[in-house]
Amino acid sequence: MPQEKVKSFRGVIDKETKVLKLNDRKGMDRFLETLSGEVSITIQEVKSRTHWQNKYYHGPFLDYLMGSGYFEGYPKKGPHSVDQLLKDTFKVEHTSHLTMSEFQEFLNSVTIWAATEFGLTIPPPNEDWDV
Repeated sequence: MPQEKVKSFRGVIDKETKVLKLNDRKGMDRFLETLSGEVSITIQEVKSRTHWQNKYYHGPFLDYLMGSGYFEGYPKKGPHSVDQLLKDTFKVEHTSHLTMSEFQEFLNSVTIWAATEFGLTIPPPNEDWDV
């Protein structure tokens, strides 16, 4: 018996229009091309931080801090990294365990801290970025 093909895709439902916007529509289209016949679709609400929050944090957010000159010599991830410094400073053990709102609070706290301590203005997510 052939193995069942299963793949998950994330998206966001616009609160006003109730339209689903997929994070990787092209990837989903490529996956659909590998299927035929009857399929099952399950939609599940995400309670943990979102794909977009994660990409923003591990992309432009940390890149901006690392490029500021205040964290020279720190790697992006790992035991002695900017990521770990932020988690230690804000007493967060695992950012992946935070809900969407808790993760947003974490980002807000770091943004305020960076502005207060270093005079940095971390840019918010921008639609032009690939996040």
